[in-house]
Amino acid sequence: MACIAATGLTGCGNTDGTSKKHEAITFMAPYLDVDSFIEEVHKTYPEIELEVVPYSGANTTVYLNTILEENDLPDICTLSLYDPELQDLSDRMLDLSGYAFTDNYVESRLKEVSDDGAIYMLPSAYNCFGITYNKTLLEKHGWTLPQSFRELEQLAKEAEKAGVQLCLPQIQYPGYGFQYLCNIADTGFLSSLDGRQWRKDYLSGKANVSDTEGMMDSMEYIRKWKELGMLEGSNSDPIDDAVTDSIARKEKTNE
Repeated sequence: MACIAATGLTGCGNTDGTSKKHEAITFMAPYLDVDSFIEEVHKTYPEIELEVVPYSGANTTVYLNTILEENDLPDICTLSLYDPELQDLSDRMLDLSGYAFTDNYVESRLKEVSDDGAIYMLPSAYNCFGITYNKTLLEKHGWTLPQSFRELEQLAKEAEKAGVQLCLPQIQYPGYGFQYLCNIADTGFLSSLDGRQWRKDYLSGKANVSDTEGMMDSMEYIRKWKELGMLEGSNSDPIDDAVTDSIARKEKTNE
């Protein structure tokens, strides 16, 4: 953000070394320690005025997409998800591809947000989705780490015999059920060329789930995961992580 804010002022500074007030650069940063961020900016660029757009609602993603659709954006805009294949921002965003600070990003990440060479949004975080296995339980029971779904099915049977809960997922948290769906469907279908085309057709009303073999295969795969016990979240508490941790510890002790 500091880079964007700074480059947004390129050519606007004073050549005589004096400082003049300018209209504040507005931005929305619900996930940042804003005061510390502004302090860091002022250390290098004391002339830059920053103004935070306040938002205290529950659904930041919906809010950001709403102001994007209404063309009521702050100078610096953040989105939790941006796909240039599905969104055209060329008429509302500044192309950042010509600025040197983009060299600080891994090229593969920039390709994810590149729109025919133009860059309107920058990647801000890395996400890692997967399964974390309990090494202690694996060693205690002599189980090996599954390398395929078939091996996971076998581990599920052994865990059931041993009275061990197979999985303590996060599916009970708001939005996580949909996230599991997306992760599984993305791996098997949505990330393919046919899947990318389906997304465009679906958004334009030309396609649906029930008539799409790839999506139906993904739904069937999710059903198998559910029946296996990987998506069972009844023994955890979505409100309090301490409760979930306490339940897991009791089960481990009782075992």
